[in-house]
Amino acid sequence: MDKEMNRTLSPLPFPIPQDGKNLTQVRGSNLVTFQTGMEMTRVADFYRQELVEWGFQERVDLNAERLDFLRLVFENLRDGSMVVVQIMNLKYTMSIDVRYVNIYQEHQRIC
Repeated sequence: MDKEMNRTLSPLPFPIPQDGKNLTQVRGSNLVTFQTGMEMTRVADFYRQELVEWGFQERVDLNAERLDFLRLVFENLRDGSMVVVQIMNLKYTMSIDVRYVNIYQEHQRIC
């Protein structure tokens, strides 16, 4: 695995790519935001590899993709927890949000 794909420290139990910068934990939440110079597909590959190693399974049925946006959803089948990774292409950098969610509660609030 090359250096770019190595993880670094995070204030929450989420893997963060080594080049992650402007790492911020949103106060009062379990949301971590950061930027990276990696391409969107490489960020997606990073989380697909890392979160599977952590016991999560990708929920392809809940993913969303556009030219400048990608949302990946992973579920831990042991405890039902879910992690959402949102990647926004800001032209010169990727803005990433990673958070634990209760997808069923979020769905009820939206509907």
